[in-house]
Amino acid sequence: MGDGDAVGHRRGRPLSVAPGLALVTLAWRSRLGERILNPILNIAQSLPHFAYLIPVVVFIGVGSKTGAVVTLIFSVPPVICMTLLGLRNIPPEMVESAQMSGAGPAPPLWHVKLPLAVPTLVVGANQSIMFSLFMVIVAAFVGTRDLGQEMQRALSSTDVGKGLVLGLAVAFMGPIADHLLTRMARGQNRDRNPG
Repeated sequence: MGDGDAVGHRRGRPLSVAPGLALVTLAWRSRLGERILNPILNIAQSLPHFAYLIPVVVFIGVGSKTGAVVTLIFSVPPVICMTLLGLRNIPPEMVESAQMSGAGPAPPLWHVKLPLAVPTLVVGANQSIMFSLFMVIVAAFVGTRDLGQEMQRALSSTDVGKGLVLGLAVAFMGPIADHLLTRMARGQNRDRNPG
């Protein structure tokens, strides 16, 4: 397993949250932005998984960078959809009470809406992690040297034991990440509401 390629995939997973939050802020502030973004997200979520590989390989080539870019593209839509859903479902009374308390136009998003939308944000982050774990396996077809390629080698050489161990390793990463994110969200809620 190449360290450089593994680092590329590890960077692709957490980076999927940052552009997702930036795009969702744009869509939340502007109805036009949301109308432009919704068809793109629908297309991105309905395309077959291998469809992401072809244009990225054409423009970037084969290797770990392609795997990181494909993972990023594939795992951003859930973050955007779930965060936008969480922000839209915040009761307007909460925002009004924050504005009555003296908050300006920017603080309601960062200090009221995002903290209240944390449960939905956690669901979006969990989906993004699951999608990126799946794409790690698919990205092995474009020459990434990581867990996905090791699994592909085990399957092609009919090494059932190694394939089973690697499959279980990938399968356990998702619940572990889910548990960590849920505990972090509960810790934030406990700090915010000590009573």
